[in-house]
Amino acid sequence: MNNKGTIAITEILILIIGIIAIIYSIGVVNASFPPPPPPLPIEEGVSGAIDTYSKTATHGSELSKSIAVNMEKASLPITESAPAVSAEGSSFLSSAVGVGPEYLPFFDVLLTGVQWAAIAYFAVKLLGPIFGLDKKQTDAASMGAAAGGFAGGALYAAGLTSSLASFGIGVIVAAIVYAVTYKDTSYKVVKFSCNAWDAEVGGNYCERCNNQELPCSEYQCRSLGQACELINKGTGNELCVAKDLDDANPPTIEPWEGALTKGYDYTPDNTINPPDRGVKIINTDANAQDGCVKAFTPLSFGVKLNEPARCRIDSIRKSNYSDMLLEISSGLKKYNHTIQLELPGVANSEQEGIEIQNDGEFELYVRCEDANENSNLATFVFKYCVEKGPDNTAPEIVDTSVINNFPIAFGQNSLENFKIYTNEPADCRWSFENEDYKDMPNSMICNADRSENGEIVNSRAVYPCSTTLTGIKDRQENKFYFACIDQPLLAGTDRESDRNTNTESYVHTLIGTQPLVIDDAGPNGTITDSSLAVKVTLTAETSAGYNEGEATCTYKEISASKFTEFFKTNSYTHSTDLNLGEGDYEYLIRCFDLGGNTDTWQVNFTTESDTDTPEIVRAYKQDVSLKIVTNEDAECVYDTTSCNYLFDDGVSMTDNGKYHFINWDIKKKFYIKCRDEYGNEPNPDKCSAIISPIE
Repeated sequence: MNNKGTIAITEILILIIGIIAIIYSIGVVNASFPPPPPPLPIEEGVSGAIDTYSKTATHGSELSKSIAVNMEKASLPITESAPAVSAEGSSFLSSAVGVGPEYLPFFDVLLTGVQWAAIAYFAVKLLGPIFGLDKKQTDAASMGAAAGGFAGGALYAAGLTSSLASFGIGVIVAAIVYAVTYKDTSYKVVKFSCNAWDAEVGGNYCERCNNQELPCSEYQCRSLGQACELINKGTGNELCVAKDLDDANPPTIEPWEGALTKGYDYTPDNTINPPDRGVKIINTDANAQDGCVKAFTPLSFGVKLNEPARCRIDSIRKSNYSDMLLEISSGLKKYNHTIQLELPGVANSEQEGIEIQNDGEFELYVRCEDANENSNLATFVFKYCVEKGPDNTAPEIVDTSVINNFPIAFGQNSLENFKIYTNEPADCRWSFENEDYKDMPNSMICNADRSENGEIVNSRAVYPCSTTLTGIKDRQENKFYFACIDQPLLAGTDRESDRNTNTESYVHTLIGTQPLVIDDAGPNGTITDSSLAVKVTLTAETSAGYNEGEATCTYKEISASKFTEFFKTNSYTHSTDLNLGEGDYEYLIRCFDLGGNTDTWQVNFTTESDTDTPEIVRAYKQDVSLKIVTNEDAECVYDTTSCNYLFDDGVSMTDNGKYHFINWDIKKKFYIKCRDEYGNEPNPDKCSAIISPIE
């Protein structure tokens, strides 16, 4: 029987006994006492009275006989006879003890309850296993039966309930005790095997990797499923997709509304011959000519796919994917692809020898290929038209090869192969002053042949002109002015006057800088640590250069071939941590800023490993203190019980480098531990010294 069961049954027994005691105290049980019998008549004197008493009494003792004899000898008169009592109890146990409902009724009730509790307890103990109960069930049932037997038997003996009601109450009490004491405990054997981890089969969760803030990595992707594959690796446009080796279907191509330039719509085009299909791009501007695109303005449109794939575009319908001219989205596998164009006017296209069919209408054909090299047999066609009116707009410079306000290295007085990009073929010039195109002294190389000169920059079809910028000065802003004139094929013809020139110059600024300086770098000297791999922090501080010394710093050993970037850099202070073995080292630090200014610094240092705990080399009394001396700078603590304590739990001593003090006390023994600046200290059960002060 467990402790909880014992406590439960004991509490129930005490409760029941208490209830009976209360009932008894208020007279319920006392009601069962019979009134004393009337006095017996005395007819023959003392001896007759004694004889009558002896015949009448049903229960007596040697003591009562002795009293009667003494009374006879003393010739004392007897006026009352003793009351008659019953020795028959409510149960076998109470009868055996000699108590009954008329003689000590409380104990009669108590012993009756105990008897039935014992009978019920041992009966269930015996029969429980026979009926399939386990040990815990049998124990709980036995205690419940004992409690119920006691409650039912006691109530019936007290005359408070009928036999049937007593039985019912006993059953209820037994059920309550069983519920309180029985705790069902199940055991299950679990076996663990330490096997190599593998991702789950399939690729249902691959796309989750694409929904996080950071780019998906190869490890993250493959951990989501055995069919997951990372595509577009190293491009910054990585995607995790489920690779289906049984996939024999090409990507499904649809027009992408999100890529279309504002002010345009896609409309279905039923004139396209099957199996090709596609849409027509319509300019919704009310002033647009027949819904055509305005010449030399950017037009953006795109396709969306049901799976990541590469896509290509061509102005001529080709028989297969590999023969098509231009990769979209730099050849990356993506769900969505954007095409952006700068469209020439019809007149300009005719000048360049480009054949315009369908009265100025253009068609672009798109095909895509998935990871299993399934490509579309049919093409998706985008149709559009370009306004036919004359070109009345001047060229627009839309980009440059070096961004505006970019710094130039100190001492660099020229910049070769500098390019500007225009939205249409043009002739361009530059100057140090803001002047008209015709007055600018410096020409640029611009090829009038669109087929040879066109480039894609930031997904736009543009036209470059190149030159060498000279006269760049240090420590100041250098401004350059550019202007262009369109339709270069009309130069020297009778239509020269039809050409359009920029009325305002395009201004481009280059920032002259000063030398970058490494003001300080480290470490130098000896670096000591408590481990075999000594932690060394390389540092550098930079100034001047571009933006007051903002720079990127790198490092390498003198004998190494490649530099490694500092962990913390792109600022004015730079640092990185290394873990090196004991020895002598030479490192070269090189820093460079955005303008290309550089500076270098060499550091030399030695690493040492200190794994020894501090030693106490001397201990003596000084004034009213116990003074101890260590062989190195350290922190010391003490305990007065034993060495078995943690350093941080010890009582701190007064420390001053190698000298440490405690109040002098001859009644105490000091268990002292010392720790150096590298964290070396005694084991938890060891001391640096045990000192007992004596006079």
